[in-house]
Amino acid sequence: MACPLLSMVRARVTVVAAMLVFAVPACGPGEDFHAGEAVGSTTAPVHTVCGSGNTVEGIDVSKWQGAIDWSGVKQAGVVFAIVRASHGTGTIDEYFDANWKGTKANGIIRGVYQYFEPGQDPVAQAKVLVDMVQASGGFEHGDLPAVIDVETTGGQSASVIMANIHAWIDYVESATQRRPIIYTGSYFWDDHGLDDSLSSYPLWTAHYTSNPCPLTSSAWAKWTFWQYTDSGSVTGIGGHVDRDVFDGTLDDLQQFIADSEHGTTQPDAGEPDAGEPDAGEPDAAVTADAQEPDAAVVAPDAADDSVPQMDAASQEDGAGEPDAAMGPDAADQERYEASMADESPCSCSTPGEGRGRSRGAMAWIATLAAVLWRRRSAERMAGASRP
Repeated sequence: MACPLLSMVRARVTVVAAMLVFAVPACGPGEDFHAGEAVGSTTAPVHTVCGSGNTVEGIDVSKWQGAIDWSGVKQAGVVFAIVRASHGTGTIDEYFDANWKGTKANGIIRGVYQYFEPGQDPVAQAKVLVDMVQASGGFEHGDLPAVIDVETTGGQSASVIMANIHAWIDYVESATQRRPIIYTGSYFWDDHGLDDSLSSYPLWTAHYTSNPCPLTSSAWAKWTFWQYTDSGSVTGIGGHVDRDVFDGTLDDLQQFIADSEHGTTQPDAGEPDAGEPDAGEPDAAVTADAQEPDAAVVAPDAADDSVPQMDAASQEDGAGEPDAAMGPDAADQERYEASMADESPCSCSTPGEGRGRSRGAMAWIATLAAVLWRRRSAERMAGASRP
């Protein structure tokens, strides 16, 4: 005869297990679990991260916005603008010089970004950006640090992409004496298995949503800038424009700029992150020399490198559509919208906390169930052996 107490325990375990099965996705799609389709055989977790509550409005632009009336943009309340220099080494933005100078002349905090092609020489790309800024007057006090826009693989593996990003950052950081910003989306960074070795660098996350807590790559605990739409409207610009916010007040933004310049307070000052490249002496393991790029981290192109080798999705076709350089494409956006069906912020106190607790509880239940099963089996065997 089975022990009554054991039967009661089994019943309670079954109920608790059922409750936990339904409790696991408590944070909702897009809040702690990635609802999009898996890349390869894995599904990368992503999380939503809320800002401080204060924001400063900005935009990012390229040749697709055409000639811009920067005085009108200033009057519209735009505080900062990040302008494109190039798409890899092969597409130079012909409006860069006018945009770089126009922002400054109208009292708008300016920055520069480059659409990064992992299949091209990373140092050659970095040099294009630095040389273009220098030719247009150079960086000045109060300018934002340069941005590397990472959202295409260029047919490269995660290890090559990471090595080449490191090389780009090492060169630009050394040449500009400013800590670069990394622009990416969780849909790209996490899904393609990129690691957290650059998480000490400021993140500019891309997620088009009205939710105040955007999806952010799991490699970062917070975002510094957020691109929240690609269909904004601003006086002085014809057509749509990307809209962005900085997380904090104007004073915070100015302090961020000051802190990004070498010679001022830096994150982890005195205790450099072991995985972060030193500003003065780039890590030889992942960094291409400024004059002679390391062939080990430069993926060979199938054709002459003077002709950029781009993914079909990122190739500029001159059709007049905005450059896909800044923001997820249509398929990525569909995944975002599906993952954010519930627009309420995640109820978990920290990213992954609810999932971690549920998994721990389920593991405990599985262990208890196994013990009870062995106990029951032993009882049955004992009963069968009795005369």
